[in-house]
Amino acid sequence: MRIEPMSRKNEEARKIKSKKSKLRKQGKSAGKTEEISSPLLKDLILEKIDERADVLLREVIEGGNEFARSPTYKHLKEYEKRVKRFITYIVEKEFKVREELKKTKGKTRVDLCVIVDEVNSQLKDLAERMMKGERDTLVYAAKVDEIKGLLLDLYR
Repeated sequence: MRIEPMSRKNEEARKIKSKKSKLRKQGKSAGKTEEISSPLLKDLILEKIDERADVLLREVIEGGNEFARSPTYKHLKEYEKRVKRFITYIVEKEFKVREELKKTKGKTRVDLCVIVDEVNSQLKDLAERMMKGERDTLVYAAKVDEIKGLLLDLYR
């Protein structure tokens, strides 16, 4: 068995690998991120994201309807959990991907924050009304509908 002496190329390659390894451990990218140039690939990525967002939105709507029909603490918490899951997905996945694909026009982080704050305010109002013992399902249905409208604004 023959062992090759350390050459400049081998040493440089080892340094580059070491640097990439350190960056990966720190959670940083080792190379430059490239913009996706294929329109078909962009469309496929956006389609997958939209499918998942549609599923999450349907879950939110179902949870809201369930809460409006039967306003219990359990249903409220489940509804809040679904809303949070939807908002997290939209903010983390869809907005970032659309931003990277240069598809966001008119939506800014400020818009997202305003809508998310309003949704949180509406959820808090729902919880307060429930704690006060208010049992008017029409009020709950109206609040759920308001939240759904805000989420649609966030999504579309």
